[in-house]
Amino acid sequence: MNLRGFLTILAASFIAVDAGKIDHDKVEPFPQPEPVTISEKAAVKFKPQLNIVSGCVAFPAVNAAGETSGGLKGNSGNSACDSAPLGSQVYGRAMWYNDVWAIMYAWYFPKGFFIGVASRRFDWASAVVWIDNPDFATPKILGLSTSTIDDDYQTKNPAPDFAILDGTSTLLYHSINEAAGQLWGFSQPCSSCIACMQHFVGYLHSLAARTNKNNHHQHSGEVGKLEQSRPALRGTTPALSSQLLG
Repeated sequence: MNLRGFLTILAASFIAVDAGKIDHDKVEPFPQPEPVTISEKAAVKFKPQLNIVSGCVAFPAVNAAGETSGGLKGNSGNSACDSAPLGSQVYGRAMWYNDVWAIMYAWYFPKGFFIGVASRRFDWASAVVWIDNPDFATPKILGLSTSTIDDDYQTKNPAPDFAILDGTSTLLYHSINEAAGQLWGFSQPCSSCIACMQHFVGYLHSLAARTNKNNHHQHSGEVGKLEQSRPALRGTTPALSSQLLG
């Protein structure tokens, strides 16, 4: 499989099926399933911890009935999205690429920001954790990639030591900055941040919910794609379009 094919499949995992929209704070997150397969165990083991410095916290995007979040209008700052009353969620998908195991984690936000100002309904942020082999007794993180405001990625290879807790959990931050826009990247421990360790749900679990009703078609909007990837490839960074529920 070529690079573009791999990235398209990975990103397409997060396409939503329109089974009806409900209020953003009424979407019940999936409980984290007990990991069974090697892939599931690795995804839970390397699940990042997200620090919300400013802006909205992450919310669930879809519930077990297949209903999706209606989001929030792009105004009024982080009003109505500074906490998720039913809990949050992180979505994931993983696969091999060039002998490296890529785990993509994605977070949904009911509104997006531009230069510190709420500007749109819906937003996504994502990160890719690259490990050597999920079947090893002690898999190692080789690199980290995090999405940026302009649908690009920043990649660190090797991954910065300060952003890895206990050798497995990556520490990330999400922030609204008036000068630089929406910031998203690697974080050092932050006592003033809102730390979010969400329940992980894999592609197959969320897909089952999104397709549980008959006579619903896939969202026809542009599917985001990762154009460049793998931190070991010199000078490349992955890119993921984030508007999947628009």
